[in-house]
Amino acid sequence: MKILDNLQSWLPRLEDATTLDVFLPHEKADFLAIPPAKKRELLKDIMEKPVDFESSSIWPWYNWNKWVDVLKTVKPVETISLLELATGSNIGIPRAMTAAFPHPETRYTTINANKVLTKWFRDSTEGLPLNIEIIEDVAGELKDQVQGKTFDVVAFEHSINDIIFDMLGRKNGLDTININWFDIHEEMVRFTNDEFRNGTLENSVKDEMMGILASCKKVLKPGGVIVISHFMYQYDLDKGMDPVFWEELLPIFRKWVTDAGVMREVFFDGFDTQWWMFLV
Repeated sequence: MKILDNLQSWLPRLEDATTLDVFLPHEKADFLAIPPAKKRELLKDIMEKPVDFESSSIWPWYNWNKWVDVLKTVKPVETISLLELATGSNIGIPRAMTAAFPHPETRYTTINANKVLTKWFRDSTEGLPLNIEIIEDVAGELKDQVQGKTFDVVAFEHSINDIIFDMLGRKNGLDTININWFDIHEEMVRFTNDEFRNGTLENSVKDEMMGILASCKKVLKPGGVIVISHFMYQYDLDKGMDPVFWEELLPIFRKWVTDAGVMREVFFDGFDTQWWMFLV
């Protein structure tokens, strides 16, 4: 796997108490209970290997703090409005916003279609001191779904693949809304592999993906940014995900964006283009 991030820049942060602000008290206690040598070992694994269950004890700390870095980079002020698409049950961005932008006007909105994952998300974020709005829908004409609101940031955290899965799942007759996502995950992986290996993936999903990006652009405030991240879960590889597609997803997507000319990419230090895209 291509290196996820700079290990040496993160090792000192393991000792920085401010990086624990993303945790609830019991989570902080669990994190502190991990021996320092074990934390360093797990962090090294995160940088060099797909994320697996072993690294899950430290992955939230890294991921949530990385999103704090992202948000402070693209919006270095005290409040922020952010829209996340296809969030699933991931809570990295709401946690990062709670830590980095504890302002009463900070606003988080998610558009999330799968009902089971949305419930998990709702349960996991209950009690966070953050203004959260959940829109249960597939990403479409965003200006209608968000009722005229605009945002400083639109985020796709490890969700370009999920949107592709959803598109191909619906194309092949799967109910991607009402059924537990993980019950149909392996089928969606198979559909994606087939399209990728047959060279038909771009024709199948590119136009719809670019339409979503164009809709995202319409709801950005002046100076707003679209942030896209990707990383490799071992779970998906274990379910048969093509390892070339899984590692090269963002470079593949970047080519689609460049060819379509929908938006312009900008770059920030500390964010490897293998795993991050910033569009304006």
